[in-house]
Amino acid sequence: MNPDEYPEIKSWTGSYTGALDSIDFLNRHCTVGMWLAFAHLMNPEFVEVRGCVLRKRSYVPGSFDEWYRRLDGDVHRIESVLNRFVVGYAIDCGGTAEEEEALGDIAQAVAHSWEAALRRAFPRKRFDVRVLDTDDGPTVLFGQVAPHVPVAPDEPWLRVVSRDATAREVDLLPASSGMTFVARLDGAAMADSDGVFEQFWDRLRFPDYFGWNWNALLDCLRDLNWLPADRYLLVIENSAQVLSGSPEDRAALFALLKQVAEHWRNPHHKPRGVGIPFTVLLVCEPGEAGADCSDVQ
Repeated sequence: MNPDEYPEIKSWTGSYTGALDSIDFLNRHCTVGMWLAFAHLMNPEFVEVRGCVLRKRSYVPGSFDEWYRRLDGDVHRIESVLNRFVVGYAIDCGGTAEEEEALGDIAQAVAHSWEAALRRAFPRKRFDVRVLDTDDGPTVLFGQVAPHVPVAPDEPWLRVVSRDATAREVDLLPASSGMTFVARLDGAAMADSDGVFEQFWDRLRFPDYFGWNWNALLDCLRDLNWLPADRYLLVIENSAQVLSGSPEDRAALFALLKQVAEHWRNPHHKPRGVGIPFTVLLVCEPGEAGADCSDVQ
């Protein structure tokens, strides 16, 4: 989102003559204390405890000890619990479309800043920084990547899991260093092509020029310059319902997604000459996994 077009900012700049923008809005409304607090959010302090790297603000000794015991000292799982930042919990908003889009953009900015801060603080470690589209809204999450985990995108592009296994669905996929963008789509809302386009447009924040057709979907998914990341993960809930009344369109959609995955994994013209993992995770009801998987691979 262009901050100059956000209603609150646009209303303020429009009340003055002259070429004012979002920076002028900040200069007028933010005190030194606000700027300092914002800088601390974007460049946080970290602590390392029993092999876990945590945001200092999230580290409470008693709570950490309880999670360490409950999760049997599993560093990856402990970090995934304690290093979550739900943007909507920190920013009071009314849930308008503009506010939801703004929260997503803020989450991306926080993730990029945290990734840089982690590299500075721990130059010998690698981290996976993710933006998850959760029921609570955009959520930033980070954790360490084990040295032996390959960064190269060589894992399968498509995975199918039963709903009863989704509590740690992100853990089912190998980690990658850098930032991961995670989008959650609802297959129950994707019964026809319009529903498919609506879900992708909404959850991956497609630009206004999206053409609402299959070619436009392919073009946007192979672009994603507005969502820069080192890895993309699409989680499709109720996946058996995706285009269930049109086998031809369903096959075409997954063929398209496979093409997108191959595009991103090809190192040609990618940053640093390294392919970018693009993975689709299908979530289905218990007992549906085999049938759900048979027609998409």
